[in-house]
Amino acid sequence: MKIAIGNRRSVVSFGWTVGCAAALLLACAACWRSSEERQAKNAVNAFYDVYMKVRPSGVPTKEQQAEFK
Repeated sequence: MKIAIGNRRSVVSFGWTVGCAAALLLACAACWRSSEERQAKNAVNAFYDVYMKVRPSGVPTKEQQAEFK
């Protein structure tokens, strides 16, 4: 009887450990994805800021293209 109770406790403990590890993994995956999204948003915002500053009409000149880089 004592062995069965001990085994049951270890199974529950293992379940909690696996559950916590899964939750941590999901949290890390969410952070990783938002990091890529943040980088994309920063790139778009930087481009738009330069575009508003340069205000090219038509195809940008060589000097304007250098600013966009």
